[in-house]
Amino acid sequence: MSDTEHSRFGPSKMQSTIACPGARAMESTCRNSTSKYAAEGTAAHQLLEWAIDDGKFYAAAYKGRIIRIVEGKGVHTKRFEFTVDEDMIDNVQIVLDKVLKRVDEYKLLGAVKVTIFSETRFDFSHIVGVPGQFGTADIVVIAEFADGTARMAVEDLKYGQGVRVFAKDNPQLKTYGLAAFDFYTMVYDIKLIDVAIHQPRLNHYDEDTLTAAELQSFAPVIHAAVQKAQQQLEQFEINRDAKKLDLVPGEKQCKFCNAKAKCPAFVGAALKKVVDDFDDLDEIKGDVIKKRVADKVEALDDGTISLEELAAINEAADMIDDLLKAVRGRIEAELLQSANDPEVQAVLRHKIVQGKKGNRAWKVLSAAEDLMKSMRLKQDQMYNMKLISPAQAETLLKNNQRRWSKLADLITQPPGQPSVAPISDKRPALVIKPVSEDFVDLDDTDNNDMV
Repeated sequence: MSDTEHSRFGPSKMQSTIACPGARAMESTCRNSTSKYAAEGTAAHQLLEWAIDDGKFYAAAYKGRIIRIVEGKGVHTKRFEFTVDEDMIDNVQIVLDKVLKRVDEYKLLGAVKVTIFSETRFDFSHIVGVPGQFGTADIVVIAEFADGTARMAVEDLKYGQGVRVFAKDNPQLKTYGLAAFDFYTMVYDIKLIDVAIHQPRLNHYDEDTLTAAELQSFAPVIHAAVQKAQQQLEQFEINRDAKKLDLVPGEKQCKFCNAKAKCPAFVGAALKKVVDDFDDLDEIKGDVIKKRVADKVEALDDGTISLEELAAINEAADMIDDLLKAVRGRIEAELLQSANDPEVQAVLRHKIVQGKKGNRAWKVLSAAEDLMKSMRLKQDQMYNMKLISPAQAETLLKNNQRRWSKLADLITQPPGQPSVAPISDKRPALVIKPVSEDFVDLDDTDNNDMV
């Protein structure tokens, strides 16, 4: 599911909007940005939409298709290109198969008609009391029964490989479910709503079922949360004083917040935790770390983190990173050494779990090859043919410069992405066009040209 930058209180933000009323105000100081991983997720969602909309539910039909993602404007433009490969096909197919299984389950329950919608945009402005709020649901399945009632499923694909997400009491899913229910209840008498999370790259799937009454009881919760967040945003736009915001740091609400580096509550809580949790740092020769962190905590004011404060905090970052890596390494070693003993788990509050499965492979390649031939599969169905890369071509032709030079003219290489480096770095600083040059002067723009 995806929300655009214009939907400030979109479903994906609902967790932090409820938990931290000042979060949206803090994020208003940040520029929207997209990472390669987020863009890859967008590409996977595109493949999912294609496979559903063509009615075949077969991701491999789009093998080799190029998906281009463009985000941002001007100097902040980021372009990504993804090829629909075996890995993306396998993971998206897992979701498609689950959706088809859902359809079969609804039919077994007696559904006389089942309809599947992909990438459906819902406006829920009236639910939260703020105009322009919407979100796009990945998959909605509606089953109609002979008695005139209906059952609905709202399904969410999360393509990342971060943490597992669960469906029960999930504010994002409940917001989507509420928006979909509000829209479709005009046509269907929906009694039950299934909400589901698909995380194929983590081998994780989770779902929950709510009655219509249970789902509707969530409406006042998000209305109150959004109203409070909107009030904080409006006040902040006037006074720009972060000291007056209700900022509540916490693991869930801060994890994906864009304003972490500007938020005094998050930075202060993170640094204080280092000091408070490691009272014995002096004993492990960490007195320099402890003093440095303590100095940074003391230097913080209650406003938005300034550039000077940001630089000062960053001075301790490398040492803190090293400490955390060492701590995590020791935790892993202690768990392994204890054979994952439950008592050690309880003390460390961590455990060793099974990681992501490896890529599937044929047990005996020749046996699989012979079997597919016996099935009379065509060569272009059985085998992949992919052109070698420029690097491989250069290696192949390194002793024939005349031939290599002809190929070299066909090579393109995008410039490196801008990155932050210490002032001592020998590379020259980039000359960057001011952000203001990316915007149109509204006084010179006819209103009819504005969308």
